[in-house]
Formats: sequence, C-alpha cells, structure tokens
Amino acid sequence: MARVRFSFWPGMGFKSWTYLGETQEMTLDIAFGQVGDMMIELIRPNGPWPNVYGQSMPDGCVPHHQGCLVSDVEASSRFAGREAVTRAELSAETELRYFDCRDKTGLFV
Repeated sequence: MARVRFSFWPGMGFKSWTYLGETQEMTLDIAFGQVGDMMIELIRPNGPWPNVYGQSMPDGCVPHHQGCLVSDVEASSRFAGREAVTRAELSAETELRYFDCRDKTGLFV
C-alpha cells in the first residue's frame, strides 16, 4: 500500500499573481496530498473574483488543472500555443502559469 503524506499551507502568497494580464492580490489555502508520485491539491482561493479558479468552478468543487514541471517555461508556453490565463512567481527560479486547455483536456494545464 502506498504511503500518503499530507500538508496544509493556509494563506500561501505569491510575489506576483496575474489573471488575464491584470495584477491581483491572491493567497491560497492549499492542502497537498502525496500518494506515490502523484500529488493532489485542494485549493481555496482567497482573493478577488473573477479569478482562474472561479472561472472553472461556478458550480462548486471540480477538477481544475493538471500540473507539469518543465525546465523551460517559455518553450513550453510556445508549445501550448496559448496565452497564460494566470501567471505567478513562486520563487526567483520558479514561475506558475495556467493555460486554459479545457477545450482539449477539460482542465487547465
């Protein structure tokens, strides 16, 4: 049986957060669960609406995104062929981007 690890980060903040190119003050309450090599996140946004989470969850809690770790964010963005809906700086070396791929995958990537 796989070992499950769990952690909770209330009020996780970001150095920058944008939605559709506009700066937002956003924090997230995030619960992370790790099962083997799969991470599951439960996210509660604490910020203005609309935002990337409210856009996809008008009727409650649903699967939102699939995350991918990449070594070249710019190349990956070109590969996606879409503009980022949301960008955030996690650290000086790490940037988060959400691409709306719901038309192809049903999720943000």
